[in-house]
Amino acid sequence: MAAPILAAQGRDLTAYTSVPCLPPDGAGEQRLGDEWEQAHATAFMAGENLQHLPVDAAGYGVIQGIEDLLEIHDGPSHAAANHFWLQAIMEVAARNGAGVLLTGQMGNATVSWGGKGSALLALLEGHRQTALRLILHGESNPCLL
Repeated sequence: MAAPILAAQGRDLTAYTSVPCLPPDGAGEQRLGDEWEQAHATAFMAGENLQHLPVDAAGYGVIQGIEDLLEIHDGPSHAAANHFWLQAIMEVAARNGAGVLLTGQMGNATVSWGGKGSALLALLEGHRQTALRLILHGESNPCLL
């Protein structure tokens, strides 16, 4: 989303993707253990002003990532086991001079989220205004339950 906006301003964007330090052979059939190819294809589609860089988080521990996050936020966080690679990305971005870092760590809970079906539920309960508001502003797919 940011690449075309920055391209219109003649500015570049750097995207970072953490790559696994071990073979992703533990991922099940319906899972990806290494998302580099998909992330790189997405970065390529975003535009020529986007530089996509791999980040190796091999030097970061899962437990240390959780402890560091607890110190920063003074409490638990969503998907805390991911913070070791997020920490690696944040440190590389800072070394590269990034002033802002947008993360995709919330995945389907952000711009790609299809909704919960609450618009359909509101409609079925007779709350037309609420359903319309959810469809127009909150849920791109009101049929998901």
